[in-house]
Amino acid sequence: MGAAMETAKLAEIEKDDRTTLTEEEFFKRLRPEEHALTVPELGEGAKVVLRPLSLDDREKAHKMATENGHTSGAKFQGYTLAFGMVRPRVSVARVQELIAGNPRAVDRIAKEIWKLSGLDSPDAVKNA
Repeated sequence: MGAAMETAKLAEIEKDDRTTLTEEEFFKRLRPEEHALTVPELGEGAKVVLRPLSLDDREKAHKMATENGHTSGAKFQGYTLAFGMVRPRVSVARVQELIAGNPRAVDRIAKEIWKLSGLDSPDAVKNA
């Protein structure tokens, strides 16, 4: 490699270094941002605060919703809310109540959490 090519390559690397995140910036940007969602099925002006699911949350929700090799979509939705709702906080112990509750509200909230988590297609959710 000629000296001119090495100089050009070094200049390109230095240019990239100005736009490359530092370790601290990278981890700061990984922290999930909270998102308010209006849920009309729960009453006029009713809002909840959501966050994206972490990779660990996705894995836990999938495992907890799976019995005998079959994943229950309803339970997966319930665990999605348990892990993705910030306010009000819903405990894992109350997932059965979520499943038995207003399905339109649960659907709306779960779909928004999936969207925030990058799982905005049915196949992505199924393979989470």
